[in-house]
Amino acid sequence: MVDDVQGWLDNPGSNYGWIILGNETQISSAKRFNTHEYATASERPTLTIEHYTPIPEPTTIALLLTGLVGAVAARRCGK
Repeated sequence: MVDDVQGWLDNPGSNYGWIILGNETQISSAKRFNTHEYATASERPTLTIEHYTPIPEPTTIALLLTGLVGAVAARRCGK
């Protein structure tokens, strides 16, 4: 599942979703998945993120490096 989602992020054109097929040979064994538009809010699907590590944006890293280089240059010049 994780590999699929990462693949979709890396290549959005490959995102065709998943299909869930069940073995519906017994009476009343089918499962139902509601959508975010479902009328009963408490029965709508939710996403719970348990672990999250923010990754700095490239501009943030560039600003930090620019500041570091400037500080080193200032020390070398005696300022």
